[in-house]
Amino acid sequence: MKARLRYRSLASLGLLVAAPGVEIGEPQARRPTSLHVWEAGIAQCPIVWFIHIPKTAGSTINDVLNRTNSDKVQYTSLGPTRNVYVSHGRNHNWARPDLLAMANRTERKIIVSAETPIADLKRHGYPWLSETCFFSVARDPYEWVISAANHMNVKISSRYGYFDHANIQSYMTGYGAGDHGAAFVCVGTLDHFLDVEHGLFPRFAENLTLPHLNARPHAVNITEELKEVVRTKYAIDLELWASVARQGLVCW
Repeated sequence: MKARLRYRSLASLGLLVAAPGVEIGEPQARRPTSLHVWEAGIAQCPIVWFIHIPKTAGSTINDVLNRTNSDKVQYTSLGPTRNVYVSHGRNHNWARPDLLAMANRTERKIIVSAETPIADLKRHGYPWLSETCFFSVARDPYEWVISAANHMNVKISSRYGYFDHANIQSYMTGYGAGDHGAAFVCVGTLDHFLDVEHGLFPRFAENLTLPHLNARPHAVNITEELKEVVRTKYAIDLELWASVARQGLVCW
């Protein structure tokens, strides 16, 4: 891994990323898929960051990432003891540890996990956005609202905890937010996570299985109240989910 090389834009690789909600365009005659974008771009990023959106199988993803330490990659979690979602990045000096120096010193790709939105990282001084590739897993907003409400034992109309911000999945990943400053972001379904892993660790990913930790499926009874909550508070998340569910993996 050439960790000392700065990230080159996807445009320079011939892989242009479309605006959120739009399929990737055609800079060449052959249109790349988001998976091609991920696999081509990931080689340029010394830091790869898993955005752990609460209640979207984050424990499962972290379990897999924790098993990937090797001479090629080094996994580190910057949560959840201090950097839980509701702290919004306030409880950490994001210049420490020096992730880029770690990548250069060890010649490993540094894999990071935290429940911190990209906007909060930017707000609180994370210094390596342009050299960080972000990825996350999205969930059907109807399922997400019910799961989050059951987890926190609150009503779906609450503003407590995970319900403090509208469109949490879009907010955390920077979907629709314009220039987020990151190298790029890819969001997929849990079923496509192994495709993401394959881009990071081709040989290792061949034998990976997903343990589905903390999986407690909740029956989703789509009531009028739930429809109204999702319509008024999670419309952008619905747009993101429609694109992700259709394509499996979406990058911007």
